[in-house]
Amino acid sequence: MRKKATLLITHIHKLYTCKEIGHHMVVLSNAYVGIYHDFIIEVGVKDYSHLIDKDTRVVDATGHIMVPGFIDVCMNLPKLHRFDEARILQETAISYMRHGVTSLYIEEPKPIWYCESFIYEIYWQRKQANGYPIMDLETILKQNQKRKHFCLSAGYNSENPLLSAQMYHIKQQISCVTLLNALCKYPAKRLRLKHVGIIDTGMQADMLLVNALDLEEMFSSLQDQKIYQVIKKGVRIYPNVIV
Repeated sequence: MRKKATLLITHIHKLYTCKEIGHHMVVLSNAYVGIYHDFIIEVGVKDYSHLIDKDTRVVDATGHIMVPGFIDVCMNLPKLHRFDEARILQETAISYMRHGVTSLYIEEPKPIWYCESFIYEIYWQRKQANGYPIMDLETILKQNQKRKHFCLSAGYNSENPLLSAQMYHIKQQISCVTLLNALCKYPAKRLRLKHVGIIDTGMQADMLLVNALDLEEMFSSLQDQKIYQVIKKGVRIYPNVIV
């Protein structure tokens, strides 16, 4: 029996999947994404009625684009103190989440107080990470070098990697597709995470709805209100949680 969606997002103006066919990103217009709990069960266009039953929550994304959730490979972690380190870590992670980051990487051993949270995932240091270099806001402002394969990070000045991407686009005219891959697909490759980084059937349902009509509008201004909704494991966690 075919599964029905627990969450269905419809009328997506443009869906940027970060999945490639023939070296070109798959981009769907007027698209839908069907989600069953944590994972994507269908991505398509046109009819989606076969995914709906009485328990399906439907979100109309008219006028918005969808991209995968961002992955930051260089988390800016404040200095931790023994008695409030767990609180500081969670507050910092939630601040990243509000800027569209659904997965984080930190170069620290896993502390004994760490507890899992459904609103973000933190990955600890992994040996032999793939060689996608990390670009952050400070590096972008200092260098004039253009790259095709890299990871974009918020760095040590903010919790907003989208700002780094916007600055890189404005300063160096890096293509929007390259920037989106640097926020999603390449960080997943660097960390060897096979379940995130693209929007496709079978992938974890981490995605963003963005207040823009295309990637050019998303990256061409420094406005901070581009992120409309953040969805993590099939649950909308920003601006407010819907279970």
